Amino acid sequence: GIQKNMSFDASFWNKYYVIRQKPIEWYDNFEGFQELFDHVLPKEPFDRGLHVGCGSSLWGNQLKKMGLVKTIVNVDYSESAIDYMKANFQEEGVSYEFGDVTALPFEDRTFDIVFEKGLLDSILSSDTSATVISKMFAEIQRVLKSSGYYLVVTANENNSFYFKRFGWEVNCQRFERQQMLHLSRAAEDTYVLFIMRPPNSFEPYFG
Repeated sequence: GIQKNMSFDASFWNKYYVIRQKPIEWYDNFEGFQELFDHVLPKEPFDRGLHVGCGSSLWGNQLKKMGLVKTIVNVDYSESAIDYMKANFQEEGVSYEFGDVTALPFEDRTFDIVFEKGLLDSILSSDTSATVISKMFAEIQRVLKSSGYYLVVTANENNSFYFKRFGWEVNCQRFERQQMLHLSRAAEDTYVLFIMRPPNSFEPYFG
């Protein structure tokens, strides 16, 4: 397993993805969540999406293919992951860029929706999580349009504490894996989808 304090270390993830030159999905692939997305997201596609902490996930490609976004940028601070995905899976409307979620390389109010799957859980295993979370939320709010959405897939329903404390409007969708299609893991697995709207102002509580 991934050890504490390794999960937000770029050198660890660079080595991880150098060894594993293939698409990797944490928790589940896109099909496992598609039914839920159909219920909770607007029917019209978003113009610009951002997938933070993408690793070697194909979520960005699948979100574009299924018509949920018109274009999407996938960002990770593992250069080996980005190099692999850019060489093999970059296509029209789907790009892969090196970037740190605590200092995103984008202008203010650029994106209509931000996706994240497992990134928060990874950050929370680090001793520096409070500072990182504060910076991450500030950056996501900065690049997200005021009318935008921030979607987080997590294994811990208690993580809503962080979003609420930072002032995000939270809609929590808890679901059992047997409720979803294309199961690839144990049926007793439970995940939580937080659908959030940005707060009117941002004042960090941590860090």
